[in-house]
Amino acid sequence: MLVIAVTLVVTGVANAGAIVIALVCTAMMAFMMMGMGHGDGRDAPDNAHGLDGHEEHDRRGR
Repeated sequence: MLVIAVTLVVTGVANAGAIVIALVCTAMMAFMMMGMGHGDGRDAPDNAHGLDGHEEHDRRGR
């Protein structure tokens, strides 16, 4: 995103504000990514006890 913004500014298609917008957007995406789960199951509400699904199935006896 930043490379595209810089390219547009260098070629004269966009003004320098495009770089600022691209930086803010990149920072926002980084903060959103930090808040997301990473597939380890620690923050999933259905997996509050760290079970991977098989144990849950066995524990319920179904």
